[in-house]
Amino acid sequence: MRALSWYSGATGLAAASAPWVIRAGLHLPRAADYNFMELRFALVFFVAGLISGSVYWFLAGRDAGASLWE
Repeated sequence: MRALSWYSGATGLAAASAPWVIRAGLHLPRAADYNFMELRFALVFFVAGLISGSVYWFLAGRDAGASLWE
């Protein structure tokens, strides 16, 4: 998988869902709850993940697996 959409989308989704995954992993009582502020942070994390995944793809992912002589 070397698509830009994969790298940026997966990284954004992982970053945005991280707070809920951590709370669920620690079995905290508010694992499924959310409020408006948390959704705003999730959006910021998602955008940061999109940007970082895109930068990674631009630097390494688009040529990953390609022969050096092509």
